[in-house]
Amino acid sequence: MTITGGNNNMATKKTAAKKAAPAAAKGKTSAKAAPARAGANKPDYNIDPAATQKMTDRKGLFFKFPVGNTSFRFLPQFNNKPSIFSKSVLHYTVKTDDMQRNIAPGCLEEHGEGQCYICAFVDWLKETEDPVLEKIAKDLTARPQLNVQAFVQDASKEWMGPVIVGVGSKLAQDMSSLLSMAKDNDLPYFCDPYMGETLVVNRVGTGMFDTKYTLMQTGKRGSLDTLIPDWESRVIRDLWKKLDVKVLNVTEQKKALHRTYPDLPWQEIQKAIG
Repeated sequence: MTITGGNNNMATKKTAAKKAAPAAAKGKTSAKAAPARAGANKPDYNIDPAATQKMTDRKGLFFKFPVGNTSFRFLPQFNNKPSIFSKSVLHYTVKTDDMQRNIAPGCLEEHGEGQCYICAFVDWLKETEDPVLEKIAKDLTARPQLNVQAFVQDASKEWMGPVIVGVGSKLAQDMSSLLSMAKDNDLPYFCDPYMGETLVVNRVGTGMFDTKYTLMQTGKRGSLDTLIPDWESRVIRDLWKKLDVKVLNVTEQKKALHRTYPDLPWQEIQKAIG
């Protein structure tokens, strides 16, 4: 009896195995994913590019102006504060206890009681007239910022937020002028939740010296009840509390400076400012 085909099939399998082995050794994989092993716990996923875009467009609570036009509905403070702005004065920056992050603590003279050690440290650095130390002083000098909350319209015309918007002196002056003009002419304020106006901020430039912001009125007035029906549940009730300014006492400030600048002549600094 003659059996045909058996040896040929075995040879074919061996040849296929030899061809597959080098590919596996080189780490090559096929375009089609291998089926899951029996009993494997497969994780589910569902990619939504629009949802991903939203996450990257609005990172966190604090809003950064993009280049171009951005529409806002600015809001008042809701804790009986007379200004739409909440002011923070921060020192940029010092290391945290674990050395893993930088924080911008609030100036103790502005947000606490007594002398701010970081301010005294900055003054000492400036007096040295050392370019390196003067650069540190420039970085650490307390910077005031006016913060206002707003709903902001994204590229899909959806209202996001509220976010906290830090505005420079020019924008703050323009917004203050609009409020004064509205009062003088008995008009609703642009930040009124029920009769307010959508404003546009145009940003040109990205550098320190070529960036310019322009505030523009749109004439589009209306109630947030219509524009953003759930605005009351989303709004920031206490803007200052939400800013969460970290105020360090003098001892904590000294420790933070030592951590951040360990190579400075601290014995000399201690003799000078304590």
